[in-house]
Amino acid sequence: MAIIEVYQDDRDVPIRFDFPDDSDFSARLDVVLVQLFGRQVADSRVTRSEGETTAGLCYWSGTIGRHTYTVIEADSVG
Repeated sequence: MAIIEVYQDDRDVPIRFDFPDDSDFSARLDVVLVQLFGRQVADSRVTRSEGETTAGLCYWSGTIGRHTYTVIEADSVG
């Protein structure tokens, strides 16, 4: 199971999403942002950075509206 964590601005507590499939990070990112904001708002995102952490986990950081979001893979479960 893949776990995606979403952090808003400088908050320490993430919103977590579980994905039972092995879809790629980009697809999971799209699903998460659409669920949180709707398609039109999610499509307005501005990417600031994206890639892999030193632990090999994918991440995306960017802005939507006036807020900064960081979306990162957590270690898979199961």
